[in-house]
Amino acid sequence: MWHFFTERGRKVVQLAHREALRLGHDVVGTEHVLLAVISEGEGAAVQTLEALGVDLAELRSRIESTVGKSHPILKPVDLPLSPRAKRVFDLSVREARNMGVNYVGTEHILLGILAEGESAAARVLIGLGIDHALLAKEIM
Repeated sequence: MWHFFTERGRKVVQLAHREALRLGHDVVGTEHVLLAVISEGEGAAVQTLEALGVDLAELRSRIESTVGKSHPILKPVDLPLSPRAKRVFDLSVREARNMGVNYVGTEHILLGILAEGESAAARVLIGLGIDHALLAKEIM
């Protein structure tokens, strides 16, 4: 599946793992994926969020306060993806195909988070007034 991801899309996957370690979590969840999209900082997803008036520092703060922080995991470990995070990545492939492209960029990952709809990351975005339809419209 990862071969469909752009360089930035693959970077988000790696950064999500780092975010989980930084927060002391033992699984990579959707919240880490959203933090990674923000951390990547240059992809279409961040540009779209900024165009919609989202304050990225506030978004990061809301995510971190929602999921909490423990002691960072300092040694490198391979953390598994949560079932919801796996679903988000599967949905991001579907979102890309629905848009008629054969690659998954950061914008498709963000759409995947919203398409999943029930995760902590989706709830934070929805709480900021960002839903799937609005995001898809802005991306187009």
